[in-house]
Amino acid sequence: MTKSKDVVGGFDATHCSTAIQVLRLLRNAIEKEAGIAIARADNMEGVIRSQWIMKFNTFNEVLDMIDMTIKSIPTENPYENCKNFDEVCKVFIEENHEMRKFFGKDKQATKTWTLKRHVFVRGAQRLVEYTVTDENGKPVCARNNQHDAVVSALRIASETNRGAVQVVGE
Repeated sequence: MTKSKDVVGGFDATHCSTAIQVLRLLRNAIEKEAGIAIARADNMEGVIRSQWIMKFNTFNEVLDMIDMTIKSIPTENPYENCKNFDEVCKVFIEENHEMRKFFGKDKQATKTWTLKRHVFVRGAQRLVEYTVTDENGKPVCARNNQHDAVVSALRIASETNRGAVQVVGE
């Protein structure tokens, strides 16, 4: 089997078939595992049989997601900024909500807090204050510089067990 020129070097974005081929290879491997799972389920009884059937159903869900992704790739230039196989996989997982959910990387679970900059004028002085508000619009903290406000907000999120938080500027 010969390697194409873009395997050794960086991922060439003009070869959109490369991403599709990678997905098809992944699909073939998962399809084979699904076949094994259903064959084992046929030879089992009771709880073990139902476990193999659940495994088969999970494989089928992943196959459906891969098929949908293959259909959604624009054939002219699917991963324009990808330079290697790892980036292709990262884009595939990051862009597809169902794949993020399946692999436990769903960023919707992350709360978004907003960093705002306020400028106050007191006499001849111009004062700047940075405030962070939570996802409900409630103030979390206020500091005199941007870095301190973000660090304080993340520390507060950690100490109060609020889960994953990302702070974005307004």
